[in-house]
Amino acid sequence: MDNKMTGKASIDKPWLKYYPEEFQNLKVPKMTLEAFLRMKNPDENKEAIEYYGKKYTWKFIWNEAEVAAKALKVIGFEEGDRIPVFVQAVPAHIILLLAAEKIGAALICRDDVPEELCFAIRKSKASTAFVHDYTSKDDEELFRATTPMTRMVKVSPYDYADKKSIPDYIAKEIKSRYSSETETTEGDLTWDEFMDLGRKYIGDFAVPENPDRPLFGAYTSGSTGISKLVIHSGANIVAVAYQMSIFAQPSETQETWWLPILTPALIAVTVSMMAFPMSAGMRVILDPYCPINDMDIRFMELKPNYWAQIPMMYEILMKNGRIPEDYDMSHLRSIGPGAEALSDRKYREVEEYFHKHNCNQPLSAAYGQSEGGSCLTLPNPLFPLKDGCVGMPMPATVISIFDPETLEEKSYGEVGEVCMDGPAKMLGYSGYMGEEMTDRTLIAHADGRIWLHTGDIGYITEHGILHILGRGFSERYGGGYLFMMRMESRVVEAEGVNDGFFCIVPDQDHEGYFVPYLFVILEDGWTLDDAKPGIFAALEKHEYPVEITVIKERPYFHFKTNRKELTAAIVERLQNAENGKMKISWTENKIASGYEISYCNNSAFDGDKTITVPSTEKLQEVIGGLRKGERYYVRVRAFNTVASNTYYSAWSETKSIIHTKVECCNTEDGIELVWTTVKEASEYRVYRKKFGESSYSRIAVIEGDTSYVDIDVENGVRYCYYVSPQITGVKATTNAAVQMYLAAPQIEKLWNN
Repeated sequence: MDNKMTGKASIDKPWLKYYPEEFQNLKVPKMTLEAFLRMKNPDENKEAIEYYGKKYTWKFIWNEAEVAAKALKVIGFEEGDRIPVFVQAVPAHIILLLAAEKIGAALICRDDVPEELCFAIRKSKASTAFVHDYTSKDDEELFRATTPMTRMVKVSPYDYADKKSIPDYIAKEIKSRYSSETETTEGDLTWDEFMDLGRKYIGDFAVPENPDRPLFGAYTSGSTGISKLVIHSGANIVAVAYQMSIFAQPSETQETWWLPILTPALIAVTVSMMAFPMSAGMRVILDPYCPINDMDIRFMELKPNYWAQIPMMYEILMKNGRIPEDYDMSHLRSIGPGAEALSDRKYREVEEYFHKHNCNQPLSAAYGQSEGGSCLTLPNPLFPLKDGCVGMPMPATVISIFDPETLEEKSYGEVGEVCMDGPAKMLGYSGYMGEEMTDRTLIAHADGRIWLHTGDIGYITEHGILHILGRGFSERYGGGYLFMMRMESRVVEAEGVNDGFFCIVPDQDHEGYFVPYLFVILEDGWTLDDAKPGIFAALEKHEYPVEITVIKERPYFHFKTNRKELTAAIVERLQNAENGKMKISWTENKIASGYEISYCNNSAFDGDKTITVPSTEKLQEVIGGLRKGERYYVRVRAFNTVASNTYYSAWSETKSIIHTKVECCNTEDGIELVWTTVKEASEYRVYRKKFGESSYSRIAVIEGDTSYVDIDVENGVRYCYYVSPQITGVKATTNAAVQMYLAAPQIEKLWNN
């Protein structure tokens, strides 16, 4: 480390030495989005956007934005209002954003299920919402019934397009959006009718410029928690685009930026994939209706210089097999994924693929977050993309690592929470619990700065290079943190594994701790048993997954791996009241590194689930998610990992158990017990004890029924019950249920009053 350095990244800012001198003391201009775009594009005859066969100049954009601003004024929007906009990346979105700034209002964007859109309208308190004209009749009726909305402005995919020039496969995709019955309600407007209102308006509409006024709000994708409404000003958007300008390479001719599929309801799309390339003088090709599985065809048709890339798109481009081996991709000036990180192996594979096609740019990686305006770092090709490397902070942005509890700043290489300060930092959250969440996210530190706490865990090197390890500190019971990205990079290096990812799930038995669940895609011809030794060898003991699930393809939600839904499903399975648990214990093998439990609902263990217990000190496990009345077969084996090899013992003998459940309630005569039907049971034995007693006594034997009323009970006394179905060779007992008997009161007298 340089002797002049303090060890604190917020003070040293070691990344600045990699920027040109003119960027090392960069001052971001405080101006509105319109003023910034005009400054960066003084030639109004230059093309700004392209949309399905038509190209539009800046002069056209400015004229349309003014007309739209007047139209917003006509339909009742004022300074400080929020305008709900639920459209794809069509020209109307850009025009409305610039128009809203003129009248001092803010767009509120969301791409979600109808019920969530209703929530956004209610929070906007708006009587008008901008939607697409393929919005279904049912959805429109829902909006009208549950929100203050009384009017829709309906934008067609064909507005601003040359319909005849749209390729057939894209036209088919657009047509599919109209599959539901639509509504034509009095008072609704088409986009053209809306704009006509502005063309006829001659009154005042513009407010004084204020770059700090809220301009754009969008809901986070919800991929890491609840979806939150993030509010940004025009100055925030300008700050991101201005700092990203170093990313744009000089060119004698206007270059193109292709924006397929992604919705502008994602802050990264509107800010980094629209505002930035437009400010850099590129022509942005809006392509929201390209079918995702035909991206490869569209890519070859357009030959863009830049492309808003995400890992999901790489998968399609590389796997569809329709791009010829000799196809030349040298038209691409940059390659690098957004939305989510790739594993180290995937970074290598993607870069090799593009290099094979004569795009010899280095694969780049950066880091962003909606709350930080989308982009917080820029790539630094001097450092390999390993261990979550995501480049260096943008020149006017400060990033450092802090202890999330003490707020103490960490030194280089120390792991903590990634925090950011800079001109692109959000104004705050709005909507449900907005103020409370803002206070938990924008936090004043002892250094006088208001730091944005990202919730991501990582470290920063003495060179100022940021590494992201995962989301939140997730500690496993018994010791060790689960750094998801680091674990994934290790797993996919295992032989036989094509791809894989983890879900970090709350430990149901140890509050405040977490356990990893692994989902893997295997190479052709490999089985999970074949791949397991390599998987375990790649991980530390505390990182061993409790369950491994083989899948055929990676699931996505909002263009990110759908960990949220998978995690919720696992938690629901574990917590579901209709499901039960079994407890298994086994003898110790002192030589073993750990144990593997296999359980299934058939004796052949076809489709079995496995649980890995890494600690040799733990000789029992609780398994949840059991269905009532179903027989489960269980077996255990030991394993020992030496270097890169894992050795397994034989399986134990197989034992089986049937999970049943008993429930109790008071009746007029006593306590009634009802339990699960077990088809194989010859009879059911009912056991009882008073609460606090040490042993149970059998009180009944029931044949042909699954209920029993215990009448030998005392008022105010608590009783414990369980039921044992009798099956030859199988242990089957219910849970223990507790019920206090309370005698029902008697009505003494009833009369009219």
